[in-house]
Amino acid sequence: MSALGLRRFQTLLQNLGRELTMGGSVLYGTKRKVIAVSDTRTLTTAESGATVLWTKGTAHNITLPAAAVGLNYKIVIKVSSDNLHKIAAASGDCFFGQVTVLDNADDKLSTQTITYATATGTVASYDHLKLDGNANDTGSGAGSVIELECVDSTAWRVTARLLTSGTPTSIVTIYAG
Repeated sequence: MSALGLRRFQTLLQNLGRELTMGGSVLYGTKRKVIAVSDTRTLTTAESGATVLWTKGTAHNITLPAAAVGLNYKIVIKVSSDNLHKIAAASGDCFFGQVTVLDNADDKLSTQTITYATATGTVASYDHLKLDGNANDTGSGAGSVIELECVDSTAWRVTARLLTSGTPTSIVTIYAG
């Protein structure tokens, strides 16, 4: 294929507006996009699939784009803080799923589970995630991981494993903001 033909093919492929069936093919050499966050930030739909390395300091928040099926983000706490930080769903969106908080000194843990029906039944009651590195009802120590996957036009599924220097009891990470 000539260089001009290859460039034209690349342009056509980049602008393809439909799904590709790869027939079981495997892509090698791909890397997940990594986004460094250390201040208030709104994620975009174009950043879906990225890993967010969050350096927490003074209280600041991450806001998600409006829910759309398939959007997903992996948030890793790179540097913890004992200040309250939040992840906010867009207006009219909510979180459901499971958050496990572990004491980083002892072998204690506690879990919060919010069902899809509960969250979507009262969306405004489950529209934020609160994160605090030394709280008893949540966590966010360095190395904590929050995985978010949008399942429909309203709900984000949360799977989180958070660390705290507090004693985890009565977890309320998913809450009304």
